[in-house]
This record gives sequence, structure tokens and C-alpha cells, in this order.
Amino acid sequence: MQQGIFFPSTELDSTPEIVRTFTRAVEDMGYDYILHGDHVLGAPHDRQPRMWGPYDERDAFYDPFVLTGYMAAISTRIEFATSVLILPQRQTVLVAKQAGDVAVLSGNRLRIGAGIGWNFVEYEALAQDFTKRGKRMDQQIALLRRLWSEPVTTGEAGAERVDRAGLHPRPSEPVPVWLGGYADVALRRAARVGDGFTFAGLIEEIAPRQRVLRRMLAEEGRDPAGFPTELVMIPPPGPDQGRWPRDRPNFLGGMGDTVAQWREFGGTHIGVVTYWMGLNGLGEHLAFAEKALAIARK
Repeated sequence: MQQGIFFPSTELDSTPEIVRTFTRAVEDMGYDYILHGDHVLGAPHDRQPRMWGPYDERDAFYDPFVLTGYMAAISTRIEFATSVLILPQRQTVLVAKQAGDVAVLSGNRLRIGAGIGWNFVEYEALAQDFTKRGKRMDQQIALLRRLWSEPVTTGEAGAERVDRAGLHPRPSEPVPVWLGGYADVALRRAARVGDGFTFAGLIEEIAPRQRVLRRMLAEEGRDPAGFPTELVMIPPPGPDQGRWPRDRPNFLGGMGDTVAQWREFGGTHIGVVTYWMGLNGLGEHLAFAEKALAIARK
């Protein structure tokens, strides 16, 4: 089982030194890949309709392709995954170009984890229809794969149209596109068109969804045993803390059981999270990361 770690941009200073030190440190520890999130805009939640997600205008995010390009340039082995790229709010051809270039320059060390997102303010600012984001993503994935593999392509993704044009350079192989999300429709999309699936949350909630995904894969004529799945281990909240607390109990004590169960469920990847537990500064995040990697390898 491969071990990854989430880059905690929301809890660290936004400096090149922090990114550089984190990247090289976790690569030296032996992590297989780095996960990173995607928000173009943060927004206050006091609006109608109210926003329900965990992040607002105070949380820092780098553009995933800029961040991955920088991390790839200062590393040699470690791989990278978006978790998740909010694909439907972005221009399809531009995603194909940016991701393809990162793959070329990094030696195919990029994996895209894609989702539909929850921040409707971003969609409006980027001139995309929030209500049609699921259908749009299906079309985007098909067009992305053609752009990464065909020298000249004609195709569509919603209102976007490519008329006998292509990318150059192209990656030597299509960038893997995994799906993520909390609803059954995300599982069905992954079973139909995904290269893998990323779950996030508590193991007791994920186990039944893993079984649903396997059933859907079989229904789509795909081999569940050959389909990679990842669990991003978001720390469980304490009693009566609500949905998105920022001061959760330290998760190291319960991580071993989660890793063991995920391995038994056939999981192929597991992601360590260091945020939302009150860790102070890069040093504490890296110390947690080292201890967590030792647990994840058992």
C-alpha cells in the first residue's frame, strides 16, 4: 500500500521556504506522494444560500499545477496528486495543457484527483454553471484523455469545442484521473470513467462505500481487484464538536487501526493528514508526519 501526505497549506506560512522544506523532508522520509487541495477563491460563508464546506477566505491554497510544478522541480522521486481538483470550474483545454506539462517536466509524477466541489462562489467568478458541474466533468474527462493522447483532436466539453487542434508537448501517457466525492453519483462516475477513487473521512463510514464502489465496478464490467482506491485519513472530531471543527484530537493513537482496516478492505493508497489537530509550525507537522509514516508502513 502506498503512503501519501497532504500538504497542509491552510496551517503553514505561504512561503517558498516552507514548500521547499516540506517537499524535501517528506520525500526523504519515504512518502510515495504528496496530496494538495484546490480552491481558486475563498469566500465568507455568511451569504444565501449558505456555504457548507470547511474552508473560507482565511484559508490558503496554491494553484495545484503551479504548486506541483515547483515541488517536482525541487524533488526527484516523490509523486503528486490533486485532492481534489475542482475540474468543472476550470477550462478543459487549459487543464489538459497545465497537467500535461507538469507530467512531461516531472517524468509522469502527477495524478489528478477530480471532484465537483461545493464553493458556488468560485464557479460564478470563473463563469461556469454550478448546477451542471457533474455532467460537465464527465465530458471533460473524455476530452482530457483525447488531448493527452492524440496529436490532433476534435471534441467538445459543454460549450467548449476543440476543432482539429492538439497539445505539444504531450505526456508520454495520459495523466491518471481519479474521482472523489461523498455521494453515490461520484462512485458511479468513478466506476464508469475513473482510473481510481479517493475516499476521505472515517473508516467506519468508508467501508460500506468501498463495497458499493466494487459492486458498481462489476456492473460496469470492470475488475474491482484492479481498481486503486485511496483513503485520506481526516482526523475524527471529538465528542459534540460538529461537522468541521478545527481543533480535533490528535489522531496518531487511532491511526494504526484505520490503516489495518483499510488494508483489509483492499485499499491501495492511504493519505496522512496533519491539519486540524492544533499542530504549530512546520516542525510539528513534520514530526507528526514521520510518526504517521511509521504507523502506515506496519
